[in-house]
This record gives sequence, C-alpha cells and structure tokens, in this order.
Amino acid sequence: MKKMIVSLFVVTVLSPRSSAQDYLTLTSGLSTMFHRSEDLNRFKDTYNLVNGQNLYQPMQGFGAPAGLCWEIGYRRLKRWDTAVLTGYQTYTASDKAEYNDGARRNLKCTISSLYVGAEVGRTFGHFFVNGVSTVFFNRKLRIESTYSGALGVKTPEKSLDGTYESGTSLSADIGIAAGFFKKPVFIIAKITYPVYTGGKSFVLRDNRSEKAADGTDVFPDDYVSYYYGDPYEGIHTNIDGLKITVSAAIAFRLKKWMK
Repeated sequence: MKKMIVSLFVVTVLSPRSSAQDYLTLTSGLSTMFHRSEDLNRFKDTYNLVNGQNLYQPMQGFGAPAGLCWEIGYRRLKRWDTAVLTGYQTYTASDKAEYNDGARRNLKCTISSLYVGAEVGRTFGHFFVNGVSTVFFNRKLRIESTYSGALGVKTPEKSLDGTYESGTSLSADIGIAAGFFKKPVFIIAKITYPVYTGGKSFVLRDNRSEKAADGTDVFPDDYVSYYYGDPYEGIHTNIDGLKITVSAAIAFRLKKWMK
C-alpha cells in the first residue's frame, strides 16, 4: 500500500507536467471560411442573368475564402491548458465572368481583421482540447473589381471597376481547438462559428468622387437594378461563417527568461 501511495505521489506531483509551464508563443496558420451571404448570391445570379447570352463562362460565386493568420500569445500548460492570444487574420477569394469576345470581369474579395482570443481546456499528456472564444475587431471587407476588354472594345460606361470597401466592424466566434505539443512546437486545429457579426448597416463603397457622381459608388447586390438604373441596397459587410484553422507555433519557455 505504501509503495502504491509513493508511486502515485511521484506520478502526480513530481511529473514534469505537475508544475505549470508558461510559454510565449508565435503562431502562423492557414484558415478557410465557409460563408453565407444572400447579397453575394443575388449579385452572382443577377449578373449572370443580365449578361447570360454574352457569357462564355458565368460567375460561379466566391466559394470558400482562404487566408493566413499570425498571432502572439501566452499559454500555460498544466492539468488545464489556458491561453490568451492576439493576432491578424485575412481571407481572400476570387470570381470571374468570361465573355464570348474574350473580355473578362474579375472580382477579388478580401476580409481582414485583428482579433483577441482565449482558450481553456484539458491536457492529456502531449495533447489538449480547449474551448475557444474570439473577438474580431477592426474588421474590414473589400471587393476589387476590374474589367479586361477585348481588343477594340471599350469598358462599359457604367462600369463596376473600382475598389469597394466597408467601414470597420466587430464580430465574435466560439468553438473548439485540439492540439499537440512537443517542445518547442505546438500544432493546433480550430473550428469556430460566429455568434455575432456586425456590419449589417454598412455597404461596400468606392469613395472616389467620379463614382459617386454617376451613382456607381455602391457595389450592387442586384445587378438587374444596377444595370437599369433602379434603386438597390448594395452588398452589406456582415459576411461571415464557419472557420477552420490549422496552425503551428514556436513556444518560448518564460521561466527560463526570468532566471
């Protein structure tokens, strides 16, 4: 019985994981977003409707944008794993329509934001599973639209050409993270889903005076209305969705620095 007690003491108290290990982490990762946007779907469908007979390849939609993230954080490993993180995230996706005469309409959508996050969970040896909460701030959406005309063909007078940008907004996600740690590297996979996305009152706008003068400063959510000069609302900036991120971090033991 005494031997068993001594053995349990050695495992639970003298184990390296029995004392908290504090790390500064530098992280880089890949992420993709499975967004939902009625505005973008409506624009795609109405653009193809108006130009359908002249299109060799219609617009397909932006699909799932993908991008990079960079972050710095503090992580404590013991029986429980806790972390506080801050970083920058960007997503990019593109779409295009090709015309029978060789012309092309190109669209590039970018979503970027700063963020702060927190994780709390349980460790299992070299593995951990955490709950995640993240707040994205200074969140911006941008669509760049360009038209490459065939030789001898002028860009349409009422062109979509321009860089349409949003104001800044806020969003929040919750989710789950699972990771593996072997000094000095963390490998982490996260799945998060938005519980709040701001920007519903913002639309994408090109602020050049000439665009405002001819009434084409707002990127249309309905290309039929845009084409015929009827009122339309524009693409709102509350575009968000399920996010999957895989990242790698280099960890620096803080206690070694403090000695």
